[in-house]
Amino acid sequence: MLATPYESLAPEVAAGFPASPASDIWALGHCLFQLRSGEGPFENCYQVTSPADLLRYIILTLGDMPPEWQEILWDEDGMPTRDPGAGNPLEKLESMEKRPLKDLVRKIWDEPEGHVVQTGAASSLEEDDCKPDYWGDRIPYAACFEDMVWKPKAVRVDNTYMYRYNREQLAVLKELPQIPEHEADLLFDLLSKIFVYDPARRPTAEEVLGHPWFHMDA
Repeated sequence: MLATPYESLAPEVAAGFPASPASDIWALGHCLFQLRSGEGPFENCYQVTSPADLLRYIILTLGDMPPEWQEILWDEDGMPTRDPGAGNPLEKLESMEKRPLKDLVRKIWDEPEGHVVQTGAASSLEEDDCKPDYWGDRIPYAACFEDMVWKPKAVRVDNTYMYRYNREQLAVLKELPQIPEHEADLLFDLLSKIFVYDPARRPTAEEVLGHPWFHMDA
């Protein structure tokens, strides 16, 4: 558990139950989403800092935990505990909107042609004055990898490389192309089978590799 980033943990492991091969399938699903989108489905560096935080984010996507998990207590560090004097039931993120998996998949950005996006509007964005050490981030990956991964930091929006989030940049990001509908349907179908609370319902590694999402170009 300590060697795995919190955001990659299967929910049963985060809740203090033993890990299993099905837990690895969940972690694999997290990696697949991260490779395709650039970030994990349950990832937030400011709010996911413990297993309890992770489960709060998972609940926003999958809904309530299984009834038998509701009695689990959590200590002040967000770790599951059996000590009734040192823990409390999990508090949900009531103030945050739901994050349906289908929406997360359909919002994935895709690589713009030529690594350039022109919005046609006058931009007030100022290019980050990054150090020369980081100029390499602006170089796209080699062409031999173009069917596998792409580098968002190498994309120019209105001739500007962007590194930091702010209100103006968040608005411009909406201009980026999104994942093709056919691929989104396949990826959602795969991930919806992986991201389930019950480990017994998750596919095996062989079943994952046989999914049509891996064979779109076949």
